[in-house]
Amino acid sequence: MDRLLAFTALIGLVVLSLVGLGAPASAGGWAVTTFDHLPPEFVADRTYHLGYTIRQHGVTPIRVDRTEVIAVTSGGASRSFPGTPDGTIGHYVVDVALPSGSYTWRVTQQPFMAQELGPLTVGDPAVLPVPGAVAPSPAAPPVPVTPIRPLAAVLAAATVLSALVFLRLLAVPRRGRGAAGAS
Repeated sequence: MDRLLAFTALIGLVVLSLVGLGAPASAGGWAVTTFDHLPPEFVADRTYHLGYTIRQHGVTPIRVDRTEVIAVTSGGASRSFPGTPDGTIGHYVVDVALPSGSYTWRVTQQPFMAQELGPLTVGDPAVLPVPGAVAPSPAAPPVPVTPIRPLAAVLAAATVLSALVFLRLLAVPRRGRGAAGAS
């Protein structure tokens, strides 16, 4: 009876694990935004016409409900620049103009999570770099974290733990059987 109960519990956990892994995929998963081209530097109060594509799961261009570029100062003040569809599915354009300063910026891609783009420094036009000077190469944008990875890890760990408990129950000899059969 103990073995049957353990086996039933293991099967139930496996089924729940499979259902749990399928739920995030049915919610649409995640998306990645890639810019067509970014200038090597941003200068204050200059308008930049930026094109970008939003791809579901990083592959398929997709039309989203709403998209915008948001720049946030270290003090928490933010500026928003709405993106507009442009031509092919998943391609958007936005005009961005910011005063000089340091920002973090992101692209919203609703219904998906926003994609953080990292730090952005907007230079003062009065203090432009010397022509011919070598500027440091910008850091690559962070890889988006998909919400399924932590869930999958927890479900996999629970499945392995249940399997170990099940195998342990199979290996433990039952008590009292030998005495009843010896009479």
